[in-house]
Amino acid sequence: MFIKVRRDTLIILFLAFILIFSGRLMTYMAYASTTEVQQGMPISGVIIKGNDIVPTDSIRVNIAGVGFRTGSYIQGDTLVTSKRKVPISEALENARKAAMLSTIPGTSLTPIKAADVKLDQQTGILTVTVIEDFSIVEVKQK
Repeated sequence: MFIKVRRDTLIILFLAFILIFSGRLMTYMAYASTTEVQQGMPISGVIIKGNDIVPTDSIRVNIAGVGFRTGSYIQGDTLVTSKRKVPISEALENARKAAMLSTIPGTSLTPIKAADVKLDQQTGILTVTVIEDFSIVEVKQK
């Protein structure tokens, strides 16, 4: 038994095959001919540990202000942001200082006594460990 196929149906199927094949070929050629340079390891996240009172969002915003945010990446020993390039050691020190300046929302109290900042350059994850000490907080009442 033979299946009867009309000539116009066969032509339409052949043109569809050519169109799909040429689309795939163009996609592969476009990918192979890109001149995009590998940017390095992107900053994939910030992990905050040790905080009880200061919210993680407050610390995370201060850390993002230093340059450890989405869109930044590590290239060699340099943190590259949308605005500048900073050596990793300087960026980590700035992140430590920024974490210590984090306040309790609605107040000017900065209970973070110390912060330890570590960057895993293989995964792009920044880990911030903070120590809160309320004995050093100066409360000014009016």
